[in-house]
Amino acid sequence: MGSKYFDLVIAAFMAYFAYTRFVEGQTGFAVLFVVLFILNILTFTVKLRKEKQQDESNLR
Repeated sequence: MGSKYFDLVIAAFMAYFAYTRFVEGQTGFAVLFVVLFILNILTFTVKLRKEKQQDESNLR
């Protein structure tokens, strides 16, 4: 359960780093942080769906 929220915190940091890199003109690093942000959000959604499926299977 805690790792899901950790993914959100890391994603927030990645979004912040991407924004600051864009502002400072370091586009290459900004794109890297945007990709990492997207991967973290994707990981969060996969974990959320997996947990939801486990909860539904436990109710049956």
